[in-house]
Amino acid sequence: AIDLAQGQAEFQQAAILADQARLKWPDSQAVALVYVQSLQQQRHDQQAVDYLKTIIRKWPHIPQFQKLLAEGYERLGEPIAARKTMAEYYQMIGALPTAVEQLQQARSRSKDFYEQSQLDVQIRELRSRLESERLLLERFRS
Repeated sequence: AIDLAQGQAEFQQAAILADQARLKWPDSQAVALVYVQSLQQQRHDQQAVDYLKTIIRKWPHIPQFQKLLAEGYERLGEPIAARKTMAEYYQMIGALPTAVEQLQQARSRSKDFYEQSQLDVQIRELRSRLESERLLLERFRS
């Protein structure tokens, strides 16, 4: 029913149905995903971000939720939080070079020394992890 409502551009109805489904099946990741998507379609980005923060605490290892959170931050005008969250997404899916790139972008946008220092640490850790993985692969090639 939610998919049908979204397909017919009845986003308000889709959101109502998704909210009802979320209340009925609170442990369903699929329902949580549809609920977030319905919020984002209606441009209720702050509500979507708040909900995503909650469900990420519940399901921290689902990359799609991180990606949606990053998109929400971007739409709310929080580019640093968006890049940091997108870096987390890329780490989760194994795209470490892209994660480093996202963290570098976040660092270049930040004016806060403390935040820049934290980002520097994360960048160094990821680069170290990349180097370790590269060395491990080389051992298997020879």
